[in-house]
Amino acid sequence: PTAKPAGAYRPPHARNRPAGDDSPRSLSDMAERKVFGNIVNANRVVPGAPAKVPVGASPEQASKSKNRRRNRGKKNGEEKPEAKPEAKPEPPKPEEPMTEIDILKKVRNIKKKIGQIEALEVRKNDGETLEANQLAKIASKASLETEIEQLNQKLAKLSPA
Repeated sequence: PTAKPAGAYRPPHARNRPAGDDSPRSLSDMAERKVFGNIVNANRVVPGAPAKVPVGASPEQASKSKNRRRNRGKKNGEEKPEAKPEAKPEPPKPEEPMTEIDILKKVRNIKKKIGQIEALEVRKNDGETLEANQLAKIASKASLETEIEQLNQKLAKLSPA
């Protein structure tokens, strides 16, 4: 067994380099740096960061130059829409005739909700305090039962058996 070298782990690409060497270690490091005296790119734009204002310039001048740059593209014929057009809400689609399967799925779903409501009623009768949304769900039981009746009538019309 060979003795392991002491010190922190160094990945293979960083081995055999002096400790103080801060030359770029990867292609992305090289891309971030300018090769002009190892100076990091000072003109890099960071999204969300406040714009750099030149020394002695007011913030209004900085916004004017920003507008000039934005308008420069428009003069060259490259019009960019400033604001996206508002999305118009789609008109409600006319209801498609429900198939027998759709009606059965809906009935099953409503029965599941009624089962949850009955479980809430049991908890309420046991003396447990319920949240406002749970009480609202219990109040909707009657409308769900009428909806099941309506769906059963539609189902009877669709399948004459």
